[in-house]
Amino acid sequence: MKVIFVYILLLGLLAGCPPAGDGAGSSDSAEPSETSSGSSTSGDPTTTTTTATTAELSTDLPEPPPACGNGIVEPGESCDEGEDNGDTRDCTSTCAHAVCGDGLVRSEPSNPGDVEGCDAGEANQDGMYGGCQTDCTPGPFCGDGVVDDGFEECEPTVDDGGPACMQDCFYEGRVVFVSSVAFAGNFTNFVVEGTGLDGGDEACRQLASLAELSRPESFHAWLGSADGSPVDRISPKIHDASAHVRLVDGTIVAMDWPSFVSSTHDHAIDLDETGEPVDNELVWTGVDVSGQANEYACHDWSSDLAEEIGAFGCTAYADERWTEFGYDFCSYMFRLYCIQTAMPGDMGF
Repeated sequence: MKVIFVYILLLGLLAGCPPAGDGAGSSDSAEPSETSSGSSTSGDPTTTTTTATTAELSTDLPEPPPACGNGIVEPGESCDEGEDNGDTRDCTSTCAHAVCGDGLVRSEPSNPGDVEGCDAGEANQDGMYGGCQTDCTPGPFCGDGVVDDGFEECEPTVDDGGPACMQDCFYEGRVVFVSSVAFAGNFTNFVVEGTGLDGGDEACRQLASLAELSRPESFHAWLGSADGSPVDRISPKIHDASAHVRLVDGTIVAMDWPSFVSSTHDHAIDLDETGEPVDNELVWTGVDVSGQANEYACHDWSSDLAEEIGAFGCTAYADERWTEFGYDFCSYMFRLYCIQTAMPGDMGF
């Protein structure tokens, strides 16, 4: 009985709800409105509710990479002094401790005793002239107060009683010497290429090179023949004709090139390329005191026969006899005068 009553009650309730759009009855409820999420609400139709999803911000950020120069010693750095980093200081611009051999000259260390005079890196070498030693101090150099044989003739800071020493550690002027070797009239007893004037020049250059003189390639033999005279073949190659002409020890022979060629000398040419004295020796020339070739030249310096004649000078004299002293057979062994056309600072020869 109770079941039947409930069923009838439900039917009655359902029957009391008028269909939508039916004009019968009224309602205070507004039509539902959709929200952005698709749900409906009731109430003021002008009011909506919006639901949004916001990503959560992470507070677990990665650490910044190491930065040389921030004043903090970080992985991969051996030091970091911030703004005090520098390639001339204790800590370099790459945050590495400055050490001798790194190729950087530490000139501003915190400890004055750590100053480096040079640093050529892997090229550091003890005793190398003009180089940097393995303790980062300069090797031998022009101006260190010590005359370094093979590289210097003098030191500007040392008064040796000789002529002026230039800033490149060579005496002022061009060099002239008498050869330490004696030759027959064609020079073939010495290891040279060819004969004639070229053979004489080559002999002078080889001797100058063996003696480690500056610019050995610029030496010429004081010889004349039908192929040319010193005035013709050497004068055009002279750089700075106003420079002194001197011996290897700096002794001045002539004040300039014109004086050397055309007059007697201030001093005899009596030292060889090594600085050894050569007193009263005969020298092949074929040249008179004015620098012109004469007719006695051992068949243009190609003969060592006794049938040929050559003119010679003598190292004992500074007057015209230095180049024009006598004549003799080309089979005899006499010296050569060798004169430098270019000086150490010249660009050519």
